[in-house]
Amino acid sequence: MARLAGVSGQTVSRYVNGHPYVSDALAQRIEDAIRTLGYRPNDAARALRIGRSATIGVVSLETALYGPTSALLAVEQAARRAHFSVSIVTVPSVDGRLLIEAVERLERQSVAGILVTAASSTATPAALRDASFGVPVVLTERVSGCDFPSVGLDSGGAARTATAYLLELGHRKVWHVSGPPLWQAAHDRKAAWRAVLSSAGATGRSIAGDWSAASGYAAGLRIADSGGVTAVFAANDQMAFGVMSALADRGIKVPDDISVVGLDDIPEAAYFRPSLTTVQQDFRRLGEHGLQYLLSHVEASPEPEPPLIPTSLVIRQSAAPAVDRI
Repeated sequence: MARLAGVSGQTVSRYVNGHPYVSDALAQRIEDAIRTLGYRPNDAARALRIGRSATIGVVSLETALYGPTSALLAVEQAARRAHFSVSIVTVPSVDGRLLIEAVERLERQSVAGILVTAASSTATPAALRDASFGVPVVLTERVSGCDFPSVGLDSGGAARTATAYLLELGHRKVWHVSGPPLWQAAHDRKAAWRAVLSSAGATGRSIAGDWSAASGYAAGLRIADSGGVTAVFAANDQMAFGVMSALADRGIKVPDDISVVGLDDIPEAAYFRPSLTTVQQDFRRLGEHGLQYLLSHVEASPEPEPPLIPTSLVIRQSAAPAVDRI
């Protein structure tokens, strides 16, 4: 197969085992060779080798949010390339008891390993601290106080980038619309926003949202009534959209009167008016890294824990330099 595809045997092995670092061009050549040769992986042999089924379990939140659903799709696609199926158990909230029950339910299905995407800054460490599972468990978020192996996006770095950008534009009063307090990502972003403001001698207040545009809209109305605010950093794009809509309804122009920056870079961000300046997170890479890292534990040859996945600022129209107002 390697000869037909014109690649090394190691590259073929990396691809069929779901490793993320195989370019699209090489992946296509390998897929063409697989179809030509009629290759089929021996799932029975794999199951005998690892002592479990060729199924990966995923604990996910019951949510339609862009980030979690995008990462989940990437996990499923990476698992398919590695010739594993995926069994998903959803939980309604980031609750420790529900998390343990979901993991145990997947264990009873004899899955080879489990990815947990429903992480809380408080419930997850408490739930997992004394837990003992019979299969590898990997988190797709770095959770403070939790020693389980994990991959993750640099949420704190994303918030620092967004806040620092607004300060570079001359804003000295930057408010923050945060995510739900129990979410680790919300905690990390709020802490980073506060740290950047403090180090720069700038000021701001935070308003708790729930990731939805509706909560962003409610926060936007409060911001409009506060006066003196020239910039807002919202912890995700949906809440940023809500803020911008509320400001528009109050006759406040973005970015002429108040600049707004979001986080995630969802597909709609480029088409909102004004288009949203935001920080892009690579959810596909998160899902691929999570699956590959879990499989390394399943195969009893764990790779080193990967670094946090970096983010990048996407500058559009919703943020502009601060203007002195008399």
